Amino acid sequence: MFNLTPSLSVILICALVEVTLFLILRFITYRRDSFLYFDPSDFHLYGVNKTNIPKSSETATFEPVMKQYFDLAKVLVTIAGASIVFGGLDLSNVGVYQAKLFLAFSVACCLIFCLACLNFYETYTHDYTSYKPWKVSVVESFGVSGVLFFFTGYVWWAIHLNSTPIAPIHFLN
Repeated sequence: MFNLTPSLSVILICALVEVTLFLILRFITYRRDSFLYFDPSDFHLYGVNKTNIPKSSETATFEPVMKQYFDLAKVLVTIAGASIVFGGLDLSNVGVYQAKLFLAFSVACCLIFCLACLNFYETYTHDYTSYKPWKVSVVESFGVSGVLFFFTGYVWWAIHLNSTPIAPIHFLN
C-alpha cells in the first residue's frame, strides 16, 4: 500500500485538477479555433460569423473586464493569504494544514492567472491573432482553479475544524 503525505496529496489533487481543466478547455472547448479575440470590437471588425452581435461590441475592449477579474483575484489573494498567516500553525490538525495548502494553491493560481492574462493581452494588442487556444486555456484554467481551490480550502478547513479536541480553558484556579 502506498501512503501519501498530507502535503503530497494536496499537491497531486491540485495538479490533477489544473491539468484536467487545461486539457478540457484546450482539446474539447477550443479545439477548432486557430485563435480567439480578446476584444469584442476586434470580433466585430474581423469575426467570421457576425450574426447576433450587440451594437455595443463595436467599441468594447477587454480592459474593463480584465480589471474586474484582477480585482476579484486581489480579494481572493488577500483573504486566502490572511487566512494562511493568521489562521494559526496547528500542525497536529492535518485537515487545517491541508486547507492552508489549498489556499496557497489558490493564491498561486490567481497570480499565474493575472500574469498570463496581462502578458497575453499585451501581446494581443500588437497582433490580434496571437491569442491561441492554448493561451486561452492557460488563462481560463488558472482562473477557475484559483476560485475552486479558494472555496475548497475553506470547505476543507470547516470540515476539519474540530478534528482535534480543544482543551478547556480555566480562568480562575
